[in-house]
Amino acid sequence: MKIGRMKVTAILLASVTVGVAFGLGCSPCPLTFAGMLVRGSVETDSQDTLGDFVVDAYTWTGDTRTASGSTSLGYSDNNFTWQDGTFQISLASPDRVAVCDDPFSAQVEVPEYPVPDEVHLVITHDGCEYTFEIQVTADMLTDYDYPEYDILQLTEPLVIGACPEE
Repeated sequence: MKIGRMKVTAILLASVTVGVAFGLGCSPCPLTFAGMLVRGSVETDSQDTLGDFVVDAYTWTGDTRTASGSTSLGYSDNNFTWQDGTFQISLASPDRVAVCDDPFSAQVEVPEYPVPDEVHLVITHDGCEYTFEIQVTADMLTDYDYPEYDILQLTEPLVIGACPEE
């Protein structure tokens, strides 16, 4: 008899948990992080085909790493590489979560994402790593695509060649 009550209690608890999770998942209040998109392209300095590559990105302000992202994270449409060498990475700051006034409201207050001092891009290609450090200024950023993101569009391609010496 006691085991039957425990089973019923466990089933009810699981049902309530699933119902609450489903309800929150259907809430119009989106889970949004303030962040920055980095868009650019990679080229080789030879006639070799570029092929597959991964770009990891980190933002720095002073001596503090403020955000990170990678094109190897396949769960997001904001992280990708293309065969033509273009890439886009979403750098979300976990401490900058957007907040809704009401969980059933679609109005979201997106926090301001502070412009970092630098973006470090690490390209991995054929087992080699290439590091690029880019100084960021506010005039390098746009926000025309997404209200919650600033966009850093690199105008020059990142050129990789033979493996750098260790």
